[in-house]
Amino acid sequence: RFVINGENGDSMEKGGTLEYLSSDLKTTLFTINFEHLGIFKISTDSVESGSDNIRRVKVEMYCENMSFAYSSSAVWS
Repeated sequence: RFVINGENGDSMEKGGTLEYLSSDLKTTLFTINFEHLGIFKISTDSVESGSDNIRRVKVEMYCENMSFAYSSSAVWS
């Protein structure tokens, strides 16, 4: 709806979080928070004829604001 129907006002934008984990996959070392995410382009990657490859879609997005936070586990003492 955001791209196809043009329903792309501020109220339709999303937020997101990316957490970088330690090697045990339990401890968060740092977090990046994203605000006002939106899609501005969707395109399909070309597929070679006769190929059994999985078809892929490329989605391009914008982000109006990011914040970064790290935990004490991310700092060497």
